[in-house]
Amino acid sequence: MKVAIIGAGLSGLSCAHELERNGIQPTIFELRHTVGELYNHVGALLQLIYRPIKEPLTFIRRNYGIHLSPLAPLESIEMNTVNRTRTVTGNLGWFFVRGQTQGTLENQMASQIKSRIIFNTYGTVNELKEEYDYVVVCTGNNSQPAIEMGLTQTILQTWVRGQVVLGDFDPNKLIMWTNTNYMKSGYAYLTPFSKEKASLILIVPNTTREELEYYWNLFVDIEKLNYHVVEQYEEDHAANHVYPKQVGNVMFAGTVGGFLDPFLGFGQFSAITSGHLAARAIITGESFNTVSQQLSDTINSSIAIRERIDTLDNKKYDVLVTLLGNPIMSKLIYGTNFNYIKYTASALNMFNKIFPVKPEK
Repeated sequence: MKVAIIGAGLSGLSCAHELERNGIQPTIFELRHTVGELYNHVGALLQLIYRPIKEPLTFIRRNYGIHLSPLAPLESIEMNTVNRTRTVTGNLGWFFVRGQTQGTLENQMASQIKSRIIFNTYGTVNELKEEYDYVVVCTGNNSQPAIEMGLTQTILQTWVRGQVVLGDFDPNKLIMWTNTNYMKSGYAYLTPFSKEKASLILIVPNTTREELEYYWNLFVDIEKLNYHVVEQYEEDHAANHVYPKQVGNVMFAGTVGGFLDPFLGFGQFSAITSGHLAARAIITGESFNTVSQQLSDTINSSIAIRERIDTLDNKKYDVLVTLLGNPIMSKLIYGTNFNYIKYTASALNMFNKIFPVKPEK
């Protein structure tokens, strides 16, 4: 069987890994000269998104045969709003370095496959689907192939500014900020490479690259951040709803297939899982639309949460973070296997009714 994979990111590499485990050697086409995202940063693999799976890293190893070594365990999350700061602690997940340097999540996965990766080559769906039995599109944020086939509906369009900064950091803590004055309904976060270096990222929905400069300066000024900057980048991101996930012998996995968590934006698990499921669909002959339905349902729940969050103002963020920092609530969310994602959108609807937006005087 001949299989082409377009894109050597997490979903493409995961797909190749599972195909190889079942005796199929795919050909991978990668536009860049190496695997990995253009810019080095630190992402978090959180334990609380994909319930009832409580430990996704263990799940990936046991069920997919992929062995991943995190940068560090995630042991605390500090949440900051305009008037509140709350911190939750526990076994909350792991940090991974993303990008093109040695030891990144992408390079760890690439080291576990033997399939040929053809670099500096743009795989064209229309050409490859005639030559190969299956084509799995894993082009990350480049949704053009899905757009050309009329499968895409944009849910959230954002601009992202990231910096690599030097300072004094807790290597096991993730810091988050929410303030509609400088990020609208987005958020900012800091994730550490080490005690001395960290990744600082601001995500602003429905803005322009020119406006991003204004919001960034406001963010740094309001939060009184004075880190030494060693690297900076900007890029636009889109969270899309894509359906169907398979048309003929063409499948869409990872971000390009709509498998990106729009709630918090950390999509490593869904990218790896969607690639694995695309391979399973090829191996079994089932429809990828059917095989990926459970994961799609989780993503759709996350989309519903994102839509509710978009309606919050700063006063509601204050109340919400206070509730999340409550010891009883924290134990329920972080210390159990409770599938809170399934109920959060409804809970936020109730939250909005209990705390309605008060008109400005």
